[in-house]
Amino acid sequence: MSYMKQIDALLTERNAYAKRNLPSRVDAVNKELAALGWVETETATALPEVEQATAARAVKRTTKKDI
Repeated sequence: MSYMKQIDALLTERNAYAKRNLPSRVDAVNKELAALGWVETETATALPEVEQATAARAVKRTTKKDI
């Protein structure tokens, strides 16, 4: 495997782009990896699905006034 060092460098570069949320750069590195014959075994994406908690609505406190 003569391309292992180059593939390792590209994988490191790809992980850095994924952490910085640069999907176009990740795609470019994936194309270079494919040209070298590397086959992706993971299904990780550059844009992970993130669950966001919603803040509970504040309860409006009212007081009863004596009439």
